[in-house]
Formats: sequence, C-alpha cells, structure tokens
Amino acid sequence: MRGMIVDCVAAGEFSADAPVDLVTSALMRLYKAIIQEWVDGSLTLAVSRAEPGVSFILVVASLITAKGAPALEQFRRRYRQARPREVEN
Repeated sequence: MRGMIVDCVAAGEFSADAPVDLVTSALMRLYKAIIQEWVDGSLTLAVSRAEPGVSFILVVASLITAKGAPALEQFRRRYRQARPREVEN
C-alpha cells in the first residue's frame, strides 16, 4: 500500500507533500475495520465490496493533482451507486 502511495506521488498524481505514512496507515486501518465488520456480520458482502473503494476516495481526494484527477473520476464512477453522497464530495 505504501509503495502505491509513493508511486502516485512520484508520478505527480498525488501532491508532492502528501503525508505518505499517514495515508498508508489510514487506508490500512480502514480496510482492516471493513473486513472485521464483514466478519462480525455488521456489513453485507455487497457493502463490504464497495467500502474499500469509497474509503480510498475519501482519504485521497484532497491529495489528487490535475494529473491524477482522471483516475479519481474513474473510481468515483465505479462507486457512485454504492455511496453517491460520499463519492461526490
């Protein structure tokens, strides 16, 4: 996960001052929580499939540069039906 964030910064898709370790940690914790909620039965399989993508959008949206905007829009289109309000912000 950290490597992916570093690659996005290096490619100019995330801002140069993106807090790589913070973003990595936040995403990993969110993904673990989503898995645990699914295991506990508080999330359906369908919802648990959408949550990682929605979480990714919410965490990285403010870090995206103009170069990375098309990729973020692809993610938004993919997850728009699952959580339209969060994905659009």
